[in-house]
Amino acid sequence: MKDLSYLKMPLRIDSALLERVLGVECSDASFDGISDVHGHNGNALLTFLSDPAFVDTVNSNPCIAGVFCHEPTRALLRDGIQPLVVDDPKFHFFTLMDWLAREHCAHFPNTIGRDCVIAPSASIAPHSVQIGDRVTIEPGAFIAPGTVLADDVIVRANASIGVDGFQHQRTSRGMVSPLHCGLLFVGARAEIGYSANISRGFSYRHTVIGADVKTDAFVYIGHGTEIGDRTLVCAHACVMGHVAVGNDAWIGPNSTVTSRARLGNKSAVSLGSVVTKDIPDGERYSGNFAIPHDRFIANLKSRLN
Repeated sequence: MKDLSYLKMPLRIDSALLERVLGVECSDASFDGISDVHGHNGNALLTFLSDPAFVDTVNSNPCIAGVFCHEPTRALLRDGIQPLVVDDPKFHFFTLMDWLAREHCAHFPNTIGRDCVIAPSASIAPHSVQIGDRVTIEPGAFIAPGTVLADDVIVRANASIGVDGFQHQRTSRGMVSPLHCGLLFVGARAEIGYSANISRGFSYRHTVIGADVKTDAFVYIGHGTEIGDRTLVCAHACVMGHVAVGNDAWIGPNSTVTSRARLGNKSAVSLGSVVTKDIPDGERYSGNFAIPHDRFIANLKSRLN
C-alpha cells in the first residue's frame, strides 16, 4: 500500500491567503492549519468562535493561535491568540475550509491488489482509491475517492463508503457545505455490512475502521470517527462524527452515539441506547440517555415496584 502519511501534513495559512480567499485583511497571520476548537493537529491553528460560551474551550487549547470572531469576543481571548474580527465567523471559517479542501484534497491513482473479487455492478471512483489483496466488494457497493482498504476486507452489497458526511452550516450569507478532504482507512479483515454508510474524514481527522471490525447492515459511521480493532457494530447503529471507540467494543442495534463521545476498550452499548457522554473501559451503558447498565436496571426495577 502507498504511504499516505504526507496527507496529514498541515497547510500553512498566512495573511496573503486570507485576503485572497476571504477578503480578510490581517497583518502577520501565520497558522499551521485550520481546525475546530478541539483540534490538536498543529502548533498554531486557526479556528472560529460564534458563541462566546465556548471561549474557555478555545483559551484552554494550546494549539489555537487564531480565531475568526465578532468584535465583542476579541477581549475574551487569552494572550497569544490572534483575533480575526469578521461579520460572520462561521461563514469565513467554513468557506476557508472548503477552499482548502478543494485545493489540497487527496488525489492519487487507484491501485487494486491481487486476488480481489469485485462485482461488476460495484462502483469504484476513478481515482484516490487503494484496495489491498484479496478484497471482496459485493454488488451495488460504492467506493468513493479517498478510501483505503487493507487486505482481506469485505464490503457487502449496496454499502457506500468514503462518502462526504453530513456537514452543512447555516450562515448569514447562506448555507455553506464544505467539501470533505480526509480519508477513510479500513483495516485488515474488516467487514462492512449490507447498505452501510461510512463517511470519509473531515477537517483534521481521518475516519479509521480498525482491523477485524465487523459492521452489520444499515450502520452509519460519521466523518472523523475512529473505531478500534475487533469492535462489533450492530444493525442500524448510528455513530456520529469524531467519535473515538476503543478495541473490542460492542455497539448494539439501533443505538446512537453522539459526536465526540469516547467509548473505551471492551465497552458496550445496549440495544436502542442513546450515548451522550464518554463510556469508560469495560463499562456497559444502557438507556436514553445512556447510563451505566446496573443503574439502568435498578431504575427500571424501582419503577416496576
